[in-house]
Amino acid sequence: MHSAAFSRWDHVSSLDTLLPFAFKEKIMGLFRVLFWIALIAAAFWLWRRFTRSRSTTSTSRPQAEPMVRCAHCHVHLPQHLALQQDDQWFCSQAHLEQARHDQ
Repeated sequence: MHSAAFSRWDHVSSLDTLLPFAFKEKIMGLFRVLFWIALIAAAFWLWRRFTRSRSTTSTSRPQAEPMVRCAHCHVHLPQHLALQQDDQWFCSQAHLEQARHDQ
């Protein structure tokens, strides 16, 4: 079944006998470098993943504040900055007083 070209390689059991020693050392050196690069890249990726997940959980986004509209000038502002009279909100003391005088 084997041709004459393949029959001469039947006795070769491994790559060790095919490659010269210097070439094997270069290949092994390359594999060592690639291994260390992959190891450092994986460690860096894991470090970034864990530090990023910790920082996002500790600094959650603040909740949106309710906004109200000034009854006089119709400007929207956060509710904690507005002044309320009855069911109306105002952006400043001047607008609140002006609404009292208009009534």
